[in-house]
Amino acid sequence: MGVMWVLWGAGVLLLGMSFPLVGVAVGAAWGTLFGEWKNSGKTAKAAMTSGVFCLMTAIIILGEAGH
Repeated sequence: MGVMWVLWGAGVLLLGMSFPLVGVAVGAAWGTLFGEWKNSGKTAKAAMTSGVFCLMTAIIILGEAGH
């Protein structure tokens, strides 16, 4: 857990506000590239895509509200 905390802190320092966005985008891309969504239907893929979009939008709004 300590290592993860250090890595999280380093990511925030190096990437700033974009770090959570990178995490969401990489997580979604990782699942897509390695076949997590391979056998799911169009509705599930659309729900995943809209969910990722909503998460990224919320991160941007909350990040800007903090400035």
